[in-house]
Formats: sequence, structure tokens, C-alpha cells
Amino acid sequence: MKKKSKTKISQETLNELKQLFPGCVSGKNVNFEKLRKLLGDNIILNSESYGLNWFGRDNTFDQINASVTGKLTPQTGLSVNPSKTKNVLIDGDNLQILKILRKNYKGKIKMIYIDPPYNTGKDRLYQDNFMTVDQDILKTIKDSKDSAELSHSAWISMIYARLSIARELLSDDGVIFVSIGIAESFNLRRVMNDIFGEDNLITEIVWNSKYTISNDKKFISNQHEYIMAFAKNYKLANFNLLPRTEKANKAYTNPDNDPRGPWKATPLHAKSGKRNSTYVFKKVKTYDGKQVKPRKWTAPDGRFPRYNKETLQRLENDNRITCGVDGTFTPQVKSFLKEVKQGITPGSLWKYDDVGHTHFANEELASILGKGVFDNPKPTKLIKRMIHLSTEPRNEDIILDFFAGSGTTAHAVLEQNKEDGGNRIFICVQDPWNINRGKYKTISDISRERITKVIKNIQKESNLNKFNMDLGFKILKLEN
Repeated sequence: MKKKSKTKISQETLNELKQLFPGCVSGKNVNFEKLRKLLGDNIILNSESYGLNWFGRDNTFDQINASVTGKLTPQTGLSVNPSKTKNVLIDGDNLQILKILRKNYKGKIKMIYIDPPYNTGKDRLYQDNFMTVDQDILKTIKDSKDSAELSHSAWISMIYARLSIARELLSDDGVIFVSIGIAESFNLRRVMNDIFGEDNLITEIVWNSKYTISNDKKFISNQHEYIMAFAKNYKLANFNLLPRTEKANKAYTNPDNDPRGPWKATPLHAKSGKRNSTYVFKKVKTYDGKQVKPRKWTAPDGRFPRYNKETLQRLENDNRITCGVDGTFTPQVKSFLKEVKQGITPGSLWKYDDVGHTHFANEELASILGKGVFDNPKPTKLIKRMIHLSTEPRNEDIILDFFAGSGTTAHAVLEQNKEDGGNRIFICVQDPWNINRGKYKTISDISRERITKVIKNIQKESNLNKFNMDLGFKILKLEN
């Protein structure tokens, strides 16, 4: 059998390709077939490679490369302060709108958050069951009768096309958050690895979305959803710290009245290090300030000294070594509150106590629009955390949501700006799916009404005179 030849590419070229098309480069290999599809080239190179494949893949790349025929037209009568605002709500097909946004917003979006359909068939508003796929995809499947494969392939086709264009809109230091349930979490991770490059994965956040247990579940009652977080360029992206909480500060006390203020004791040993050695402490005091006799110390079995002897000597001379008051001798180092970071590094588990849960989100929306208007919105506290972490208040950072739903992202941007005096900008996109829920004929009607009412509520607050907040939004509609 004839061996397949490989074309050598310089490392510099590989780096440039990976920067532009991270999903096309794996190690020192380039998937030219995928690159051809992205570029619209007619050259076909076949080779074995690791990568994502699904029914309808070729059709998806055709959709990405297809031109846009529609245009955005202002809906002045429905907008709020349109002449003074940079905020935008767009009514229409999000794939087409993303392509249009490339003209003015390519490389300018600091944060993207989307809450796409979970492909469970349980959402009563969205198309949330991808068992029925378009005829172009069906033609590629031919003899397959596996409905699950059809469903997953159709969902991948939908999300892949949109995320591919969304990546182009992100700034070099931008980040994207995508909410998802267990049904498509695996496929979403594969898609985002393919588009953004797995080196740009920030983490997979677990959101504790429910506080109740469903006793009718056969095995386990799910109480969480996922949020996939990726950077456009991991090296350039940066997160802010979360504010320190009263609970975090309570760990710091001052039982010995140290003039440097509250402190907490931290271990002198670590999981790894150099050879364990013995150190003699001579100036150690208990937590409450009583002197103890000189004593030898070595790290516990399986552990190593965190500091060398010179550093231990310096810490001891600086009255930073302490031990318990119960007669035991387990030396620890004082870590002073005033010396720690003035914030907290976020973890990957986001508890409902901190960012809200689904019941809270439903009640939050009901307080604005009434009950039964929209199914399964996200809490504003959840999205505000993402905004706080990934954007700066005074940089006019742009936040994009192209599955706007009830308008939670726009609401969260307005609330975050109100809290920290920010001038962040939102761009929200919602397909006008028909729903006929009372006076709301489409989902975009819900988005518009919610944003309008949130703005009116904020305008009533007198303490906003200290900064000039953007309290408006333009409404644009995609028309052919």
C-alpha cells in the first residue's frame, strides 16, 4: 500500500494558522479539508486525522460561507432613547445576523454569553428537539435510521455554524460562555474544542441550578447545568477577582493582638518539595500569644517543608510562626488579611446561593412581566458574575447574546452598570418565534418588553445622578 505523503509546514506558519483557525491545527498537523471548507477552496486533500465529524458537516460549512441577502432596518417606534444609546436588540435569524455583525463588530466583542436550545424536546417555546433535520442533511445520511444520531448531528450543525462566526466577533482578549444541559454537553465541548482550540478552554463551570430533589427520578435527580467557558486567546484573556465576602474574611482573627491585624494560620508543609529536613523553632508562640519551649519540627509523612531554612528563620524572627494552644506543637505561618489579594479567585462550582437558581429566575421574571410568560430563564445574578469576571466597567466593553430569550443578558448588563458605574454595551439577538402567550406574540416581544421595563425601573432610582448611564436600546429587524 502506498504511503500517504505529508507536506512539511514551518512552525511559524503553523502558529499563524492556529491563531486564525485553531480547529484546523492539531499538534504539527493541519486538517486541510476543514481549512478548505472554511475558506471556500476547491482543493481536496484527504488524510487521516483526529477531529470532529457528524452527519451534515459539509452542509454546515456551506451555511457558514453562504452570503447574506437581508439587511437590518431600525424600528424607531419600539426603541428606547435610540439617538443616545449604543445598546442594540435585533429581531431575526441569528445566523444571518451574526454574518451581518461581522462588518462592524469583527474583533470587537469582549464577552459572549448564549443559552442555546438544550435538545431535550422539553422546551415549550424554542425549537428544542432536533429530531427533524433539514433535507440537505437528510440527503447526506441516506440509509441511517438512528434517530439519536440524526438529532445530535442536527444540533451540532446548528451550533457549529453560529459559534464559528461568533469567534470572529470576539476581541483577541475576549471570552465566551455557553450554557448547556447534559444532553449535549459532550458535543458542545467537542464543537468548541474544534472551533476555538482546546488550548483556549478556560473551564467547564458547574452551575447548581436547582435547590430541590425530584423524587420521581429513577436514579439521580440532576441539580446542575454546565457553562462552557473558552477564550479567543487564552494567553491574552484575563479574569477579574470576585469581591471578598464577609464569610471569607471571618477566617481571619487576631487572638494575640498582633499589630499587623487579623490573620489566619496556614500549614508550613506542602504536597511536594525537596528533601524533608529538621528545623528547630525557638521563638514560637501559641495562637493567644504565649511562648512555647524550643522544639524540633519536620514535615508530616508524605509531605515536604513549604519553605527553606533561611525563610523559616526569617518568618520566625518576624513573629509569623504560631502553634495551637492545646499543648500540641504543629507550627503554622500567619497569613495576614491585609496582605492577601483583595478579591477571591472564582471556583468552577457556582452555587445557587451565590448566583441564583431556576426558581429564583422564574420569580425574577414574573416580577417584571407576570407569571407564565417564559420558560426556564436564567437568573441575572448568574450572568452578572460572568460580566464582572470578564469585562471592565469603564471600557465600553460589548457583551453579545445571540440567543437572547427573555432578555436576561441585557437586564444583567444594565444592572451591573448600575452597580459599578459601568458603560458596558449589550447586543442581543432573538429570532421572532411565534409563541402567542397573551399579548406576547413572539419571543422577541418578551425581550423588548423586559428590557424596556428594566430601564424604566432603573430611571426611577435617584442615586444614579452620579454617572451618565446608557438607559436605552435600538431595535433593529432583519428584512430580506
